[in-house]
Amino acid sequence: MTGLRELRPFGHSSWSAPFNDTSTMRLSSAEAAPLTVAELGAIAGRSVEEMLRDVPLGYERSGGSHALRAAIAATLPGLDADSVVVTTGAGEALTALVATLIRPGEHAVVGWPAADCLTVALERAGCDASTVDAPFDTDAILALISPATRAVFLCSPHNPTGTVIGAGALTRIAAALEPGGGVLVVDEVYRGIAVGGSVQPPAAGLAPNAVTVGSLSKVCGLAGLRIGWAAGPPLLVDDVRGHHAAASRCPAAAGEALALVALEHLDALLRRTCDLVHDNLQHLAALIDRHPACRLEVPDGGSLAFPAIPVDDVDAWCTRLALEHGLLVAPGPACFGIPGHVRLNLAAERGYWRAALPLLDVELAMAAGGGTW
Repeated sequence: MTGLRELRPFGHSSWSAPFNDTSTMRLSSAEAAPLTVAELGAIAGRSVEEMLRDVPLGYERSGGSHALRAAIAATLPGLDADSVVVTTGAGEALTALVATLIRPGEHAVVGWPAADCLTVALERAGCDASTVDAPFDTDAILALISPATRAVFLCSPHNPTGTVIGAGALTRIAAALEPGGGVLVVDEVYRGIAVGGSVQPPAAGLAPNAVTVGSLSKVCGLAGLRIGWAAGPPLLVDDVRGHHAAASRCPAAAGEALALVALEHLDALLRRTCDLVHDNLQHLAALIDRHPACRLEVPDGGSLAFPAIPVDDVDAWCTRLALEHGLLVAPGPACFGIPGHVRLNLAAERGYWRAALPLLDVELAMAAGGGTW
């Protein structure tokens, strides 16, 4: 059994927790700059009162209302409301899928690094896991699949590398799993933002044994709604619904109401995030160009950049930036187990980037000159 506990890095949430209350420039997170309810209303052309006045504050339907599930399904070609279950964020969807699919000692293939919630769930399930490092090689994944493989868990666009797995590769992986009854699960919370490539189609529409996990958090700036979902085979979705009902009963009524508004205006929300990503990427690329020892690979998609920087101890460097300057930059070693890199949120507020860029310019110049930190 692969020791996921030994492989699993500290993680961004744990690393950043001591600095969250004092940081003034948050470039380490993974969510798009959050909207207020009023800003969402402005995009939708509706007042806050119009959006929330008539929302009954009782229990909603477990797994999401039919209206919300149908709105999500409308973004996933070939699926309908019965193929969707709403969860408390994408994390609950991943946790429920592990609980549904994996029994102690059963085998799964995991794209690495993976979300903390997924790796913890796999550990607790006693999973016999094989890991494949990003950027993912399809043949390497296929070589690990056997008739005993219950699931392959991938993230596309990948956090933190921005790698996108194309439709052809996803179809081949799902086909390899099908004879043994295995399921392909793709965490697509960063889907919808194309950078160096194109937006890939949702996995759930590519194969009958594929599941898409999504949310309104990462690319819509609506993490506070805590609306996520799993979409795929209806029988599997029903099992996830049962897990959700036991864990959190139902989505919050106000969150559902605002999620419906957001999905009606999804194109506008994605354009907003695309604008942030492309503007901030231009500034970051210009910064990297001034420092030849740094390297930036443009991500295929999503809202994250993962440049290499010339710093011996990246963890200590990022900790000092947080303590001395209030600047949060996610260290690759501590957060993802990848040395020599930092993760930056291209969808963060422009104000954070304006304040952070001069500071990063100085710090990278010091690094190249062998300065001490």
